Amino acid sequence: MKFARATFTFALAALLISGATSLYAAKHIPESKDDVAKTVVPDPLAAARVAAGGDALLDALLTELDRSRAQLKMDQVAAPYYIEYRLLDLDVREIVAEFGTLLTTTRGRNRFMNVEARVGTYKLEFNPVTYVTQTEQYLQTMDVVSGLIKAAVFGFVIALMGCYHGYHSRGGAEGVGQATTHAVVSASILILIFNYALTQAFFS
Repeated sequence: MKFARATFTFALAALLISGATSLYAAKHIPESKDDVAKTVVPDPLAAARVAAGGDALLDALLTELDRSRAQLKMDQVAAPYYIEYRLLDLDVREIVAEFGTLLTTTRGRNRFMNVEARVGTYKLEFNPVTYVTQTEQYLQTMDVVSGLIKAAVFGFVIALMGCYHGYHSRGGAEGVGQATTHAVVSASILILIFNYALTQAFFS
C-alpha cells in the first residue's frame, strides 16, 4: 500500500498590472478632499499574508514576491502584470505488508517550486512592444493589398451567387430554401477557387 499526502500546496499569485492602481483610482475618483482620505487601494498580498499564518516558508515566499513585484523590471519592457510562486510540498509514505505483517515502511519528502511571470497586455496576454515590432518587421504592402482585393472579390462572388440563385428560384418557400443552399455551396466553392488563383497571382 502507498499513502501519498500533500502537506500543503500553496500558490501565491499577484495581479501586477502596471496600471492596476491607476485603474482602481479611476473607477473611484474622489469628489472632495474627504473622499481622498477615504480612498484606499487594496494590497493584493494582504489576504495571502493572513492565510500564511506566520509560517516561515510562506512568509519567505511572500517576501520574495514583494521583492519581485518591486524590482523585476527590464529596459524597454513593461513590468510584469502577473507573478506567481507555487510550492508543492509532498510527504509520501509507503507501507508494504503481507498477511498482516509489516515488512517495510519508507517515507519521502519532496518539494516542487514553480515561478511564473507574465508581461504584456493583461486582457490579451501579449506584449504590445513585441507585437508592433513584429508587425513592422514582417508585414509587407502586398499583404495588405492582397487582403483588400481578396475581400472585394469574395464579397462580389457571394453577392453574385445570391442574386443568381435567388432570381432563378421557383416553387415558393421550398424553392427559396433550395436556392439559398445552392447559393451557399456555389459561393463557397468559388471562393476556394478564387482564393487559390489570387494567391498564385500575388505571391508566385
